[in-house]
Amino acid sequence: RVFNVVFSSLTVQILKTRNEPFTKKDILKIQHRYDVGDCRRELGEELGIDQEKLDNLEQNNDYLDSERAYQVLNSWIDDKKDMATVGRLAYALINIGKEEIAERLLGMFYFR
Repeated sequence: RVFNVVFSSLTVQILKTRNEPFTKKDILKIQHRYDVGDCRRELGEELGIDQEKLDNLEQNNDYLDSERAYQVLNSWIDDKKDMATVGRLAYALINIGKEEIAERLLGMFYFR
């Protein structure tokens, strides 16, 4: 229970302080998209991407998992515009159990 309280405080802190935009250029800079290939749908849902868009990405058999992950992040940026921030992406990753990817993402932007 203490862990959840600390974790909740941490996620709130991430959202408040990590508000730098996450852009299409940033997708290309990170290797995390390869790591999120296997959870891209769950991440897309957590980021609020429309179910129909996610279905369309899944139906395109030409995409590799890494490309589908790229498309999920790209769609999120297009849909959310200024709301697509490093903090929100890290928060979504944490919420789906991908804390390690979130930590690497936050570390990369810390040294920007």
